[in-house]
Amino acid sequence: MSKDGPGPIERYFQILEAVAASNDGLTLTQITTITDLPKPTAHRLTRALVEAGALSVDDSWYKTFRIGSRMWRMLYLGQNTDSVRTCAQLVVDDLANELHETCYIVRLGRQHIRSIARSAPDQGHRLHVLPGKSCQATLPPAPRRYSPFKTMHS
Repeated sequence: MSKDGPGPIERYFQILEAVAASNDGLTLTQITTITDLPKPTAHRLTRALVEAGALSVDDSWYKTFRIGSRMWRMLYLGQNTDSVRTCAQLVVDDLANELHETCYIVRLGRQHIRSIARSAPDQGHRLHVLPGKSCQATLPPAPRRYSPFKTMHS
């Protein structure tokens, strides 16, 4: 931190940390109180974070900021596969029971796709890839249009 106050990146992180620490999200007024940033600065930074997907905001009168989908994706990507596997197994079990289909959760790597959890419904196993096994990504060497940082709807 410089003698003139926090730098631009530090101010973004102050907002992200404050919002991440709140259970119910924060309003702009709460963010300015916690971070000690001027309201116009906090407004500009939160707007940029929402546009980048790092924060999400509801459309109520008092807008509440929460951690956004891009930030959750970054947090997930930074997790060790073993620490994610238990939680992923619970999710995929529920999904397989609801859909009555074999379901997988996979993790996209640079050169491969790794299955980290799978579940088959009670009526039989249609298992093709076991958790912990890797499959070679079969995309052509041409520039890819897919980005793990974009949602299917963006």
